[in-house]
Amino acid sequence: MEIKLEFDNKALLAFKVAPDNAKGAVRRSIRESAVLVQERAQKRHRFISRTGNLERAVVASIQEAQAAIFLDKRTAFYAGFVHEGTAPHDIFPKKRKCLRWAGRSGFVFAKKVHHPGTKPDRFLYKALNDSRTEIQAIFNRHIAGVFTGGV
Repeated sequence: MEIKLEFDNKALLAFKVAPDNAKGAVRRSIRESAVLVQERAQKRHRFISRTGNLERAVVASIQEAQAAIFLDKRTAFYAGFVHEGTAPHDIFPKKRKCLRWAGRSGFVFAKKVHHPGTKPDRFLYKALNDSRTEIQAIFNRHIAGVFTGGV
C-alpha cells in the first residue's frame, strides 16, 4: 500500500526558490510521517500482546526520499499470519506422535487438530489510513518552513 501526496503551487514554488531546503523539508516530512505510522501501528491493534515481539517487529525503514513500514519476520515469525489472517487448517505433530495441551481436567492428546483459522488484523494498513490527515499536515508544515526559514 502506498500513500500519495498532492503538492500545491506553494510546494512547487519551494522547489524552485530553495531546492536544497525543499528537499530537506521533504526528507524530514517522510521521516516524521514514517515514525508516526510506525508508532500508531505498534499501539493500535486487535491482537493480544504477550511478549511485545509483534510490536517490536513493526519497523520503519527510511531512505533519502522514501520510507517503508513493514513487519520484520526475524523479530516475530508469525507477524504475517496475524496481519493477514489464516485459512482453516489442520495441525499435526512435528517431532512426536501426538499433540498435547492442558485442558480443563488435565492434558488433552490428539493426532491432529483442526484450527478454524484467524481473522486478519491489518493494523499496518489501518495505521496508515488513520494517519493520512496528519501526514498531509506534516508535509504542509515542513514545506511552509522553507519560506519562513523554520520548521
